[in-house]
Amino acid sequence: MQILHLTDYHFTKSGPKSIQKQKDLVESVLKTIKDLDFDFVVFSGDLVFNGAESTWFQEAYESLIAPVLELKNMNASKVFFCQGNHDVDRSKIRKPFIKYLDEEIKGEEDLNSFSDFGNKDFTDTLEMSKNYFDFVSNLDFPKDDVFNEMYTVHRRVSGKFNLGIVTINSSWRSTGEDENQLLFPTKFIYEALSKIEGVDKKILIHHHPLNFLKSSNQYVLEDIVHNKFDITLFGHIHKSITSLDFTPKTGLIKIISPASLKSHQGGEIGFSLINFDFDESRFKVDTFLYDERNSFFYKRPDEVWYEIPEDEITKKQNSLRRTFRKVLIREKEHAKDLFVSFGEENKEFTDIFVSPVLKKHNFGQNRTEVSAISLDELTKDDRSYLIFGDDKCGKTSLLKKIQIELLQNYEYLQSIPFLVDFRVTQSILSKDAFEKKFRRYYDLNTNTARELLESKNLFLLLDNFDLSDKNHADSVKYLIENYPSCKIVGTSAKGTEFLIKSPGLDDKRFIPLKFESLRKKQVRALTKKWTPLDTHKTEEVVTKISSIFKQLSIPFNFWTVSLFIWVFKKSGEKSIQNNVGLVNLYIESLLERENLIKSNASFDYDKYLKLLSHLAYHLLVNHHKSTYSAPELEILNFIGEYLLQNPRNKKVSAMDVWSYLKERGIFKKVDDDNYSFRLNGVFEYFLGYHMKVDSNFKKHVLENDELYITFKNEFEIYAGLSRDDEVFLDSIVEKSEKIFQSLNSEFDGMSLDKSLKDRASILPNYERKMLELSRKTRSLTFEELDELDELANELDIDTQIIEGVKQKQAIELNQEDVSVLDNALFILGRVFRNVDEINSEKKVKDVFNYYIKTVCQWGLRIIDTTKAIDFQTKVETEDEIELLYDLAQKMIPFLVQSNASNHIIHKNLEGVIQDRISFLKKNNGGRDNQFELFVLLFMLVDLNLKANQEFIKEAADLITIPVLRFAVLLKLNEYLVFKTNEDRELEKMLSSAIQKQRLKIDKKTDVGLIQQELSDQKKRKRLGK
Repeated sequence: MQILHLTDYHFTKSGPKSIQKQKDLVESVLKTIKDLDFDFVVFSGDLVFNGAESTWFQEAYESLIAPVLELKNMNASKVFFCQGNHDVDRSKIRKPFIKYLDEEIKGEEDLNSFSDFGNKDFTDTLEMSKNYFDFVSNLDFPKDDVFNEMYTVHRRVSGKFNLGIVTINSSWRSTGEDENQLLFPTKFIYEALSKIEGVDKKILIHHHPLNFLKSSNQYVLEDIVHNKFDITLFGHIHKSITSLDFTPKTGLIKIISPASLKSHQGGEIGFSLINFDFDESRFKVDTFLYDERNSFFYKRPDEVWYEIPEDEITKKQNSLRRTFRKVLIREKEHAKDLFVSFGEENKEFTDIFVSPVLKKHNFGQNRTEVSAISLDELTKDDRSYLIFGDDKCGKTSLLKKIQIELLQNYEYLQSIPFLVDFRVTQSILSKDAFEKKFRRYYDLNTNTARELLESKNLFLLLDNFDLSDKNHADSVKYLIENYPSCKIVGTSAKGTEFLIKSPGLDDKRFIPLKFESLRKKQVRALTKKWTPLDTHKTEEVVTKISSIFKQLSIPFNFWTVSLFIWVFKKSGEKSIQNNVGLVNLYIESLLERENLIKSNASFDYDKYLKLLSHLAYHLLVNHHKSTYSAPELEILNFIGEYLLQNPRNKKVSAMDVWSYLKERGIFKKVDDDNYSFRLNGVFEYFLGYHMKVDSNFKKHVLENDELYITFKNEFEIYAGLSRDDEVFLDSIVEKSEKIFQSLNSEFDGMSLDKSLKDRASILPNYERKMLELSRKTRSLTFEELDELDELANELDIDTQIIEGVKQKQAIELNQEDVSVLDNALFILGRVFRNVDEINSEKKVKDVFNYYIKTVCQWGLRIIDTTKAIDFQTKVETEDEIELLYDLAQKMIPFLVQSNASNHIIHKNLEGVIQDRISFLKKNNGGRDNQFELFVLLFMLVDLNLKANQEFIKEAADLITIPVLRFAVLLKLNEYLVFKTNEDRELEKMLSSAIQKQRLKIDKKTDVGLIQQELSDQKKRKRLGK
């Protein structure tokens, strides 16, 4: 029996180029199969790219399947389909249904009970399969074939063998993010099997690999499939897992299509021809791959016949499969300890794991020339890797993910994982000892253990491998010598990369990789997996994390990010607006406040806070030269002396307290004996807390001009911890008035609008260039935003945050330095925002109005400063110099507004902002206060773009000053490009507002041309151009 296996056509009509590529591909398929013999055609899902397009299914059939059948003089009874995730009509996906399945279905009994064709809730879920089902059920199949939305059954004959063919809908719960999330009710498998009793060979066709199902469902389904079917065929992954014609010996012949009919990153275009020789108990897979440049298929030269397992082999392999499953269940349970407060989550480790960014170590190369390595490559090629990264960056979690994936996919990958943690196992220098550890881990007899260890399938995972430790290095050399065919993936501390070329290690040809900081793409993915937020809230969380981490110099790694996401989840939406509130919760989670309360610890959470504030102050005052690190003995002595100050701490051990702080990751070892706070943001938090404990420290920093700017984050933290400290707010306002004395005296009594117009007249060249820029602007998809984020990382633009404490530097309080003034505005704005429990309406409004006036005056000072910049060496002509000056000046109102929102905006200030807007509009409808109104109106929009979009129209109607009209256009373009989060309604509103604003700037602009440009932009975005 021979089967032509096709999969993943992804038929689309997105443009002439795509249509022509499909035609060329089909022509090449037909030329290639013309001289091939086969009895049946299997198409294992994703016939179309978009299941919402109901007519595409028939068009795809006529494009690909019908010509194949016609060429071979076959009818529809010879072809079998199953539904793929792209065949789903995603516009019909019911989120409540997905939520119900995820939260209420606890096991097979619940799932089978829900999945009843008499249950309207269940049948409603089948709406997303309607277009596919209508297509496939109307094909000319024999009347005895069984069709429903969940499975189909077909009886056929091939030679002397009666065949029973079942296809199942593995995409029933598909949403696009399917791995380890899918479900399939097992009762439908039993129903289908009951209709093919007595056949010689049973064949199952499905789209997804079974490991895409939720684990509990997967295990039950796998047992049924292994016991009841002889052959399974599936697709979806677009490529072979290890080799294009590999089939494991498990008692069940599983054949993944080694290529698809759609180009896919990391995959190949192609199809396969499977030849079953049941008389000789063997089969082979011939793979045909597509040369896209020359439009032809070529056959891979390796033709290998595989033995179909006999009874004894089957028994042995199934026993091994069960053994691996037991280990898998155990490791999944252990993996829960790797995530923060995992016990509260109804999710598995693999549900919330996000693949990190791994790059080949550059060793001095340009960063942009260094390629990334995917998790797929890491686990499935035949090379060995050593991964270097900071402590707590996620190295152990990565190895655990690999271990679980290999155990879960043993039948496909045939790799046997064994993890060695060098924190636990200091050395491995005996084959017997290593074999014993391996045998006990898998609970195997001696002969089976040796057989597995001596196979080519051993996959060693080495955690906490210290290349500078002789015992570790000798152990790895020993493993390489005794198991030369094994693959190794190890992790090691950053800074020891150069030792990879040591004798004995270089023979393995390890590829050194660097564990990079997380990008926004990973932060977004983690947020989505942890929290059930909508797209806008998810982006709000991602933006807030990015802002706090950069401000407090917290590195972007799995440990820090997952802590903050957990804080968001626990604290709810109210915390998103308050940085200090979030940091408080972050500290609570670091110190495990709840566990300290539950355990009734004698040294409680509040005591830890005070101790750490005193310790931070001690390091600040006494260890500036060593960047606030001290020998462990000194820290222990400090803790001991601190505890002795209170007789109630008599039974508290300094060593226990210190061990707890190290265990919780508060401190890290920075050299042979010195320790410091692990994160700069945590160090600054406890200095801010110390201002609350020690008022003299706070007073000293406030009064010392050289320290004032340096402690800006500590001032914000203190204000958030002391939200009713009106005296502190008064002190900051008084200090600000002194800093801004020169600025205020220069502009007070002058109209801000007149001063702006005098400084920023519009040049024709600038007007033309700005309109051209706006014409090309469109909203960016998440993928495009992630590409920008990746580019920023490659270029080191404000992204690489190093773990550890930063040394504080004195900063002169120069009243003429716009950067110093910006930092002083930051302090004023953040302190005012956080000290929100004062009851004087007059004081709140006075401080707010002073800030808004001063930030606008600061913008005018920047314009004056740009005039002093020497552009002469940068450009060649006077016109270019003039244009550069003009461009710099016209960006200032936009910069002022953005900074103001960043410094001061908070939901509880919405009423204050609106009151100020009303007051400014009393005079000539606001025409004389356009600069301030521009800042205030867009503050409200920044606060909530969707809810406050009315203020966009108000700003556009009110503002007539040319430079501010351009600033409005810039804000609109900023929102369209970066803030729509793929919200079509917002895109439509902003595109319309941009069109109107461009007409206000240039009345000669062709409206029809603008509309055509916007239409073209939408089309380009839809096509991914």
